[in-house]
Amino acid sequence: MHELTLAMSLIDLVSEHLGNEPPEEVSSIDLEIGSLSGVDTEAMNLAFTIATKDTGLRLAKLNFHDTIGKGHCNSCDREFIMQSLLDLCPDCSNPASKIIQGSDLRLVSITLK
Repeated sequence: MHELTLAMSLIDLVSEHLGNEPPEEVSSIDLEIGSLSGVDTEAMNLAFTIATKDTGLRLAKLNFHDTIGKGHCNSCDREFIMQSLLDLCPDCSNPASKIIQGSDLRLVSITLK
C-alpha cells in the first residue's frame, strides 16, 4: 500500500509548513489527486488515519480534489482526456506520448482552526 508512504510524506510536508504552529491546530488538509496518479482516496484516508494516530494531526480531515488526466499524442499532435494510462489517442489510436495532467498528488492547502 503506497498510500501509507504517501501519508507519512504528507505528514512531514505539513509539519514543515506549520513551522511553530502546533499540529493540533490543523483542521483540514486539501489535496489535489490526479486521476492517473494511482492514488486511491479511501486507502489514503485509512493510511493517514493510521499514520497520524498518535500525533497532533490525528483530528485533521483530508479533502480530495480530483484532476482529470490529459495526454498528448506526438503522432497527430492531439491533446486528449485520459481515464487510464493505457488510453489511446482517439484520432490515431497511438498511446499518449506525454502525460500532460493528472499524474500528480499535490498539497493545495492546510486549514487551521
